[in-house]
Amino acid sequence: MPAGVALTLVSLLVGWLALAPARRRIGTLGYHLAAIPVGLLGWVVCSAAAMALGVGFGWLLVIVGLAAWVALVAGCTLWVTRSFGEPHFAKVPWWSYIVVLGVLATFSWAVATAGITAYSADGWSQYVPDGMVMSEIGKTSGRALGHRMVLLTAVHAGYFALGGEFPYVIHPVMGLVTAGLLFAGVWWAAARSSRLVRGALAAIVTTLLVSNAVYLFMSLYIHSHMITAMYILAAIVATGRAVGWLGRERAGSSTEPTWLVIAGLATAAVVLARPDGAAYSLIPFAVAAAVLVRVRAQAAEVDAYFAPLVGTSALVTAGAMAQTGVWESDKLPGIVLLAFIGAQAMVWIALRWLSGRDTNWLARGTNAVRAIVALDVPVLLVVWRRAGEQGVAAVQNMTANLLSQGGYRFVWPYAAGVLGMSVALRPRTTRNPYTAYVLFAIVQFFAVALAVHALTHPGRLGWGDSFNRVAFHILPVVYLYAGLYVSELVAAVTGQRD
Repeated sequence: MPAGVALTLVSLLVGWLALAPARRRIGTLGYHLAAIPVGLLGWVVCSAAAMALGVGFGWLLVIVGLAAWVALVAGCTLWVTRSFGEPHFAKVPWWSYIVVLGVLATFSWAVATAGITAYSADGWSQYVPDGMVMSEIGKTSGRALGHRMVLLTAVHAGYFALGGEFPYVIHPVMGLVTAGLLFAGVWWAAARSSRLVRGALAAIVTTLLVSNAVYLFMSLYIHSHMITAMYILAAIVATGRAVGWLGRERAGSSTEPTWLVIAGLATAAVVLARPDGAAYSLIPFAVAAAVLVRVRAQAAEVDAYFAPLVGTSALVTAGAMAQTGVWESDKLPGIVLLAFIGAQAMVWIALRWLSGRDTNWLARGTNAVRAIVALDVPVLLVVWRRAGEQGVAAVQNMTANLLSQGGYRFVWPYAAGVLGMSVALRPRTTRNPYTAYVLFAIVQFFAVALAVHALTHPGRLGWGDSFNRVAFHILPVVYLYAGLYVSELVAAVTGQRD
């Protein structure tokens, strides 16, 4: 069996086992879609152990590391099941396992056989050899941690441990899962419409994404862009699903904490995916925090999101520091990563404290989002003042790349048109509460991107510009937003109501 196929199927099995206690809480579609993202994240436990012990990815370490990950995630979901009552959905059909296994095996085998890929210096000179060294001897460096972080290195190390030579298969698989998450998100958002309309709307939005040349390229490109986009979308979809704003099939309590566990894990993956992942994790992090305030979440529900997020980030960081200490880097010093994790823990404590108190204004409507945006403004003003001319150059390059030079063609002008129309023309009676939060995620992404690139590198014109590639991280969320908005319009036109 090709190593790329083996990596895909092992990660699928790990995800299935880890989420098994939750399968009736999140439903058949959610269970199978979350399996690969959760399973892939398990490789960072192997990397944490390898870095701490200074050993390679031998069979014993891989088996114990993945088993430990299964136990950790399953423990979280078991706690949720015992704390929040019985499952809501029917049993996962046995044949669905065969279908998912067959689709992923066939797809990954086809990619492995075709041998198609795309890479740059970042891929063949850093991501690939970093994974190889991690797999062989369990070593890393401040350069590897500060410039590329851990997640993709760990996934590549798993590929080498399974006998592979060049880890190109898993990237298109992540592209397929990203498309599946988008389809499911739109399908759930259009719950008020008939199954035919829901399916057609989800299929159209997903087809528009997968036919995009940038999506196709990023599905082949050996870099951190597809894996980051997949986890940002997974976190956004999981948060909406947790509070019932993406889909209304579930009866019972106001939230489904198992989805909060998945959202927390996905946010941790964003932290670990890139040197600026900690900054971009603020997008799903801020959405989840605002949503938890809006629904007046209990302390246990706050824990369901934050414990996997902070725990996973801290565990992997501890493994890295056991080998390198507090590393230095011009991109992500170890002390900065520790500060981000500490800040997340402080927000966790604050939201737990708020859970038992009167937060009438903050919990009303989108006031929590407004409060976060109000905090963004002074931060960006300070960034702009400090960046000076470099900030101006960054904005010019970012704008030119999105609109003309970066290979996106009509995508961002059309996206801007949809965003503008959705603000000016939005039905009242069929509004989905989550639409505003997904819009906030898009706005927050550009705020973070402006801060990151104004302070670090202003970029350059062309498809190879860092921001131009990073902009892909939010593109699936833009399509999700379009699907949410159109589902509101369809429900209004057809007279559907809750």
